Amino acid sequence: NSSETIGFGNTTTNPAINFLGTGAVTVSGITTFSLGQQSSAVARTATADGTGTGTIADGTRYVTVTSAGANNIIILPTPTPGTKVDIAVGATGFELRTDTPASVAINGGTGAGVESAIGANVIVYCTCTSATTWICYQQASDGTLSATEVAA
Repeated sequence: NSSETIGFGNTTTNPAINFLGTGAVTVSGITTFSLGQQSSAVARTATADGTGTGTIADGTRYVTVTSAGANNIIILPTPTPGTKVDIAVGATGFELRTDTPASVAINGGTGAGVESAIGANVIVYCTCTSATTWICYQQASDGTLSATEVAA
């Protein structure tokens, strides 16, 4: 097949392309963004068991978290290698878990109900490195980086 190009707009307009519905858009080739790419922030609220608003949906890139208590839970998305999630934490921390803590690790820690304590006012950066591992680190408001606690 020869390559095909679809053009929109001209040199003075900037058309918007909106895909309606809830399905995924898959691009099989390289995607280039000449002016950058922006992911929408998704708000999540930590819950007692991490369900409902406490679960980060698959495909979410940037999350803002509020929590009523440090023992409330946020659950990472389904582990898909290459997935990255940035979590901006508000004034109260929470516990971070994987969707299957007994077999999916945060920084090497697995076990029934294990979790990593996340403090207030930090940004947590998590990368899924395999179907059973997440590696996370965090950045304090002064820019200091540190490893996220091993799930225990």
